[in-house]
Amino acid sequence: MSDTITSGSTGRAEAAKDTGRRRGTTSRASTPGTVEDRFRGLLEAAPDAMVIVDDKGTIKLFNAQTEALFGYRRDELLGGPVEILMPSRFHAHHATHRDGYAATRQVRPMGAGLELHGLRKDGSEFPVEISLSPLETADGAPRLRRRP
Repeated sequence: MSDTITSGSTGRAEAAKDTGRRRGTTSRASTPGTVEDRFRGLLEAAPDAMVIVDDKGTIKLFNAQTEALFGYRRDELLGGPVEILMPSRFHAHHATHRDGYAATRQVRPMGAGLELHGLRKDGSEFPVEISLSPLETADGAPRLRRRP
């Protein structure tokens, strides 16, 4: 099964950095669970909202910035469709676009030239910038998608 990391940006192009290397942390990656712990730590440290979804659009993981930006609790999003985070006018074509990306798995902005919007739990919309990039994992080839 492939997962997708969906992350969001409201215009910032910032990235989380692995500070463990700079602090001299070594060979912990070979310890079971440590790689996942580091990944989750980096995900939470990211300044932008990030959501991991599988090829079917099911939300598998996301960070606290996603909760704050969209107004949902973790238990409300986890296992749900990524379409909950977008206005209904985008739902009809989203699955086709997601399938097209799954076939190519290349780093690229999503919706180039289009005005994209996110949808908060309260129903309010806001402009988003989304970028996609593949992320290799043991379970398959997830992709990173930036979402505000």
